[in-house]
Amino acid sequence: MKLRRFPVMADAPVVIQRLKYWGARRNEGFVLMPNEVEACRVGDKPFEFKGTNGFTIRIGAASTDAK
Repeated sequence: MKLRRFPVMADAPVVIQRLKYWGARRNEGFVLMPNEVEACRVGDKPFEFKGTNGFTIRIGAASTDAK
């Protein structure tokens, strides 16, 4: 997957804050980026997509978070 930053007016990336992600208690927000290409060219069903969106996220978890 090859991601590129959105062209925005500020130098900071586009980040969606306070969005729940699975069971993670904490995260630093989703950093959104359009992808140039997303591909898997091996196996029985190779694929390639262009012009879709990708994101990165860093989550925080502690052993006491799980029930």
